[in-house]
This record gives sequence, C-alpha cells and structure tokens, in this order.
Amino acid sequence: MVDLRVSYATPTAFAPMADLKRARPPQMQTLPRLIFMTRWLQVPLYVGLIVAQCVYVWQFLLELYYLVEAAMGMQSAIEHIRQSVAVPVTRPLCRG
Repeated sequence: MVDLRVSYATPTAFAPMADLKRARPPQMQTLPRLIFMTRWLQVPLYVGLIVAQCVYVWQFLLELYYLVEAAMGMQSAIEHIRQSVAVPVTRPLCRG
C-alpha cells in the first residue's frame, strides 16, 4: 500500500536552536536589531497623532451638539453656527 500522507517537516524543523543561530550570516543579526530598536523613534509621532485625533473628535462633538440644538430651534445655537461659518466683511460690498 502507498503512503499518501504529506510530511510538512523541513530539515531545519527539528534542528536545535543553537544550530539555527549559527546558520545566520553576522550582518543579518545587526540589521534586524537596528530596525527593531528604531521603533522607539515612531512613538512621538503616534502620540502626536492620537492627541490630534482626540482634538478633532472633541471639535466634531461640539459642532454636532450645536447642529442638534439649531435643528431644534435654539436661537443661540443658530447664532453660534452663523458666526463660525460666516466670513467677516471688512469693506462694503456695494457703493452707494
């Protein structure tokens, strides 16, 4: 009878860990270590992005609150939206 089972074992699957470490070239040990250590350079970037996103969410919720109030007819909310959207005019639009 023919054995149809597939063996997924590779020659290095059962090798001791010490043999695997010796098999790597020495340049490849420093480059991955350097790349792994530089992850800390990204921390300030990610913290800044998180803070900026929190500010945007807060602004969005405030404006949504004013929009809901304005939809319900509150005059103060309508005035707030008008002031935040309107462009101030520095000179008269027409002469006369």
